[in-house]
This record gives sequence, structure tokens and C-alpha cells, in this order.
Amino acid sequence: MTNFFTKISLFVLALMLYGCAGCSKRNDKDEQSLKAGTQTSRKKKPQELSLSLYIENSGSMLGYDGPQNSAEFKSAVAQFYNSFGRIEGVQTPQINYVNENVQTYQGDFSTLLRDNIFNHTRGSESRSTDFALIFNRIIENTQANTVSVLFSDLIYSDVNNAVSNAENLLSKIENLTATAFNNTTRSLSIIIVQFNGNFNGAYYPYNSPGEGRSYTGNRPFYMVVLAQNHTMQKFLSEEKYTQVASFSQYNNFKDLVYFSSNGLKDSPKYSILDGDPNNRCTFSTGGKSTDIHAIKELTPPRSATEKLRLAIGISLPSTVFSKSEIDTANFEIKAVSDRFKIIRLEQLMPARKSGITHRLILEAQDKARGEREVEIRLRKGLPMWVQKSNSTDDRNFRGNFSTQTFGIARLIEGIQNTYSSQNNYTFILKLNLNENN
Repeated sequence: MTNFFTKISLFVLALMLYGCAGCSKRNDKDEQSLKAGTQTSRKKKPQELSLSLYIENSGSMLGYDGPQNSAEFKSAVAQFYNSFGRIEGVQTPQINYVNENVQTYQGDFSTLLRDNIFNHTRGSESRSTDFALIFNRIIENTQANTVSVLFSDLIYSDVNNAVSNAENLLSKIENLTATAFNNTTRSLSIIIVQFNGNFNGAYYPYNSPGEGRSYTGNRPFYMVVLAQNHTMQKFLSEEKYTQVASFSQYNNFKDLVYFSSNGLKDSPKYSILDGDPNNRCTFSTGGKSTDIHAIKELTPPRSATEKLRLAIGISLPSTVFSKSEIDTANFEIKAVSDRFKIIRLEQLMPARKSGITHRLILEAQDKARGEREVEIRLRKGLPMWVQKSNSTDDRNFRGNFSTQTFGIARLIEGIQNTYSSQNNYTFILKLNLNENN
């Protein structure tokens, strides 16, 4: 009998231990499920970018829209706004108008476009445009994940301070712009896009900002895109924003200039193009198929009369590089041994999935042996269109008046000066060539 109760006691104890183990396992599972649920709840959808739109509405802008105007200015505003608005998940863009100050527009965008775009944004009959104040306000309001866009003729004017000396005003434009952007160069990216469109109205020369003169014809206007570096990189690189950021596809687009320290321009993607039909040599990539910066077993053509050629792919997207920048005259090649020269620079259509947009063909002028380095350099400087579009005297409406803007070069130089560095090159790309294994 004693043995029987002993066996029963052991059996009950075993059941209790088993049950406790099961409870422990269930508790562990429950805790893991709780943690997983908490982690899942913490995972948020990536935040979409938001748009703050600014439209200059001083007196000098009114000629860009009206019953006798073909409305290229309004078309550019609508094209940007609507392209941005079609992206799933984005907030309704905020609309502001600017002249001597910045004020928020309370209506909807369709009302803004229904007739004259300036009828609904004209908060005053201002003939002054204080860009130092405007840029400061826009910069202050450009937070993370915000893209701020200003549409304007970018002509500084002060109706209360007419000047007879153009150089005094031009110097003021450059200094005020430089001051506005002086503390933003490490964090802010800027794109200035030039368009050209019909103008029919009063134009205010630099020496008479309070008295307009009638002008009918074409005039430049501009879109200034500002965003924090990481936001601009997202805006220019993510596929969902491609249609919005493809400025060269906009109607009446002319050119652009880009300022930033986010690496899109000064550290472009590049690679020796393995298997490219333009190569006149053989080499080993060490198993790499992309981002090839070094090659071995480099063997020149067998023919004594044929020169060694290498095809190099570079990312030079039209969102950050001006058309005039992508020119062989702006490149330098440092290659002491081979004395490479550029024989062709061409756009790849379509661009490679890797982001490569252009192909550069290098040809060696000398035969070299052993290990050597090649540097591809793009000289730094403002695109040619900036000076071509610049006017220092807008009192005469003849000549290049339809394509030039008073003081635009000094305004852009003011921004450039804040981003300047000791480096004379936009980028330097390095390649390592070696004939040995």
C-alpha cells in the first residue's frame, strides 16, 4: 500500500512539473507575441514629403498672366503642383504668396488657376520684392520632409529706394542673397530652374521701380526648389517623385543650377563599363560587375596602330547637372603615363538601372605599363546659361531683353559664394589600372 501511494504521489508531482513547464513555455510565447506586436506597431510607414508653394505676386509679376497672355508661368506652376499632388499619401500642398512678406493663401488651387493666377494671390499692390526677407522666411519654414518651391522672376526691387547706379544695386543683390544663405550650406540644398514664357504688362526697370513701362514679349522666370539635404536627396532619387523632379521635361524649361553638400553632385556614381563595345582592351574586374574603379590584367589592343580605349559610366542626372556643365570642355583627365584624352561624352538612353546616365570614352595617347592611376575631374563653376541670362541694364527692351534677367548672375553668385570651397573641381573620380594579376 505504501508503494502504491508513493507511486501516486510521484505521478501527481510529475504532472505538476509538466504543467509548470507548459505554463512557462506559454508565458514565453505570449511575451514574444507581445514584443512582436509592439515592434510591429512601432513600424511606421515612411513619411511622404510635403510641398510648400510660394508665388511672387509683386507688380512686376502681373504680366505673366492675363487675357492676352499664353500663360506659360501658370502652366509651370500647375505642372509642378499637380505632379506632386498625384503622389499617393502626400498632404495637400500649402500655397503662399510673396512680395514684401510671405502670406498664406486660404483658397484652393483650382480657384487659383481658374482665371488670372495673380487675382487670387494679390495681397497688396506691392511693387517691391525683398528677396533677403523672402528667402529667410522660406528657409525658416523648410523643415524636414518639406520641399519649398518659389516661382518668381527673381528681380530684386525696392520702390522706396530707386537707384541711378546699377552696380550699387547689383552688389546689394549679391550681398543680401549671400547673407540669407550664409548659415545653411551644410544642411540645405537649392535648385534654381529657368523657364521662359510670355509676358504682357508693366515692367519696372532698375532705375524706376515705382513706374512701370508696357512690354509684350517673352521673359525668363524661375522656380527655386529648397529642401534639407536628406529631403532633397529623397526627392531627386526616389522613383515616386521622378515625374515631379524631372525639370527638363517641363514645358518651356531652359536650364538649371544646383547647390548642395549632400553628395549627389560632388560624389557621383561611376564605373568602368565591363563588356562595353567601345572598350579597346581586355581586363579583369576581379569578379565585380558594378562600381568598378580598379582593373587588373589590362591588355591593350594587339594591333600596333590601335589605341587603348576605356568606357567609363558616370551618373550625371539632369536634376542636378546643367546641360552646359555636361561638356567635354569642362573635364580634365590626369593620367601621366597613358595621357588619356576624352574622345566622346554621350548620354545613355535610357539610363542604366544602376543610375549611370552618361558614357565617357577615354583613349590613351601613350603606351604605359605597370600600375597607374587615372583621375577624371569636372571643373567647378557656374553653368554658362547664368551669365548668358544676366543683364546689368534693363532700361532698354531691345536686344536680349526677352532672355535676360536683371542681376540674376549676382543673385546666383551670392548663393554660390556661400557654398564655395578651396576645391576647384565639382568632383574627382579615381581609377586604378594594372596590367599585373
